[in-house]
Amino acid sequence: MKNPRSLRIWMLVLAFASFDLAPALARADETPRSRWESMSEEDRGRIRENYRKWKEMPDARRSELRGRFKRFQSMTPDERKGMRERFRRFKELSPERQARIRERFREFKKLPPEERKRRLQNLRQRRQERRLERQKNRQDRRTLRQGRRRRR
Repeated sequence: MKNPRSLRIWMLVLAFASFDLAPALARADETPRSRWESMSEEDRGRIRENYRKWKEMPDARRSELRGRFKRFQSMTPDERKGMRERFRRFKELSPERQARIRERFREFKKLPPEERKRRLQNLRQRRQERRLERQKNRQDRRTLRQGRRRRR
């Protein structure tokens, strides 16, 4: 290895290997065409369909979706994980339940800001009360179990 360039390359390879970045480098070398060609026809069809829908969408809606995407991108990894989990749980609901939730959300959005704020505060308070009640019930069950064990 008399060539200083090849020595630097090997040093970089070893550095990347030590940080386990090889998979990222492999993906970075992929071209959009190679990624496209490696997809199944079903995946390509879904992308084509979504692209068609995007192009037909009004500018205002596209702008709204871009804003939502930027907001999602600005979240912390934990916030994103929570968002994905809530979305997953929502998708598991029946279509009827999803429709009811969407309708209630639309109605909520129509409320004046002060009413929305009041309802959100009430909701948070009820959640906190339920959380405290569950904690109390868990503690009561632990106490009962401990008492039973002592009697044995």
